[in-house]
Amino acid sequence: MAIEKLDRQSSIAFHTQLSLELEQQIMSAKLRPGDKLPSERDLAVLYGVSRITVQSAIETLVRKGLISRAVGRGTFVSSPANSSRASAKGNIGYVLNVHAQARDAVDGRDWERAFARSVQVEVQRRSNHLFVSVIDDERPDDMASFKAMLQKIDGLVIREAPSLVLAECANRAGVPVVMMLPTVDAARFDTVRLDHRGVGAEACRYLMELGHRRIGHLRGQAGTAAGDDRRNGFFSFAAAHRLALDPSWEAGGLDWFPETGEAAFRLIVERHPDVTALFACNDSLAHGAARAARSMGRRIPDDLSIVACDSIPLAPPHDPPLTTFSLHEPYIIETAVACLFDRIRAPDRPRVETTLTSAMVVRESCRRMVPQAERG
Repeated sequence: MAIEKLDRQSSIAFHTQLSLELEQQIMSAKLRPGDKLPSERDLAVLYGVSRITVQSAIETLVRKGLISRAVGRGTFVSSPANSSRASAKGNIGYVLNVHAQARDAVDGRDWERAFARSVQVEVQRRSNHLFVSVIDDERPDDMASFKAMLQKIDGLVIREAPSLVLAECANRAGVPVVMMLPTVDAARFDTVRLDHRGVGAEACRYLMELGHRRIGHLRGQAGTAAGDDRRNGFFSFAAAHRLALDPSWEAGGLDWFPETGEAAFRLIVERHPDVTALFACNDSLAHGAARAARSMGRRIPDDLSIVACDSIPLAPPHDPPLTTFSLHEPYIIETAVACLFDRIRAPDRPRVETTLTSAMVVRESCRRMVPQAERG
């Protein structure tokens, strides 16, 4: 079986983390029905925890019907017949489409696990249990695992779905769905979105307020809500306030990685050597741009001001600290889970679409534009 290290810095109890890890392995079919789990002693050694912690995690999985004990034989992954929907009332599913993982360029896996654990806490606060899975809807094995999960849950939160394949599948199975941060039109389902367009507009407003007029844009992945809407909000605000920024002030659009940000910034500088500010569609793109700027001898923020998005932990940390828009992850999760429970209680209520705003976290990567004549 695969071993994932527990987060020693997290506020989530070890037994909760361990039960979540084992759930993920069962739901992703890394552990299959009939598979025998290692002994409590062996699990304690493998994960570096006490046997009491292991026992608590095992009890949680037994209550969910995911595993069962056989006296004198050990602990085994349950067959689907032993973990049907009827015996799993109170379970909630959380699915991340595998393609969304590429969006979090720096240490993306830990970022997703942190997000999943936050969902776990919110669901447990409501005295429910959580199934977590990462699904590629183009892989038959993943879809088979997903359909099996649908038999065990009463509702589903899907994060950053690029299509409606999973939502439609859940709908056919009679499972209520909330689409959290979808990158596709989800008009038939309850959704929780971020106002990406407003983020782009606010970034442009802030930089203009600081006196910048030569502003470049690092575009996020084209075809995604975050990439396209942030871009459109930025350029719409600029045009509405008579700031002439033609497409030559923009580069990127391929993905969300630092290397793309670095190459895109170099291209903008080649076109416009007098660029003084930059709006990057996420922190990783900004990280790459800052690396390129330093290699060119440009100081941040003295020579280049940068505003980014998402407020994710970067490795190494950005120097100076990056002005960015925070996802407000706990509020997004709380809203999505509350919406799901409302849908479970009232399945025939009208569709709900909730749009949340993102707040700018002002740090040290921006400064007011200093006229050339005043510079020392």
